[in-house]
Amino acid sequence: MNYQSVKEKPVPTDTEIEQCAKMEWLEVLSGMWEAIGKPLDEKRLQKYAKELNGIPLGLLEKAVNRAIRNSGDYQVVPTISAIWGALRRELGNPYDIDVAIERWVEKQYQPIIYRFE
Repeated sequence: MNYQSVKEKPVPTDTEIEQCAKMEWLEVLSGMWEAIGKPLDEKRLQKYAKELNGIPLGLLEKAVNRAIRNSGDYQVVPTISAIWGALRRELGNPYDIDVAIERWVEKQYQPIIYRFE
């Protein structure tokens, strides 16, 4: 491979990375409407985003998928409460949800951190 022929791609800015991450996070939420074949309700999506904003992407995906699976035969978007309930079940019904989320994040990223000691 000729490395000189490979054009360097511009490095995305922190703002661009943050915007992409936010879009991916919102796509997980909007997937609830897609899953039941209903048009996206922007106002409701914004309410969900506000209420669930502290949940990391990977954990949100698991909670949303669990809530959709548990919604039964009714073709409705799971409620915010149903998402939080699914999140609690995903984390093993912890007493302190905030601490459980922090531990989940640490567990996810611990394997990729290389310690120089």
